[in-house]
Amino acid sequence: MSQHRGRILIVDDEFVVRDSLAQWFTAEDYETLPAASGREALEAMAESHFDLALIGAGVKSCRKGPEA
Repeated sequence: MSQHRGRILIVDDEFVVRDSLAQWFTAEDYETLPAASGREALEAMAESHFDLALIGAGVKSCRKGPEA
């Protein structure tokens, strides 16, 4: 079993963006985890370590209140 080059969290609300980036980085021997929202990303980060997080500019925060 080969060692991955690193773990990347890919956060974007558009499936095609998440999927394309995941395929590209997987082909380059990175382990990837896609997340469709800020909430999913926070849950993933609470459960695991990532070397890099790519976050789409349009991803909304999962915080509540006017500052969100």
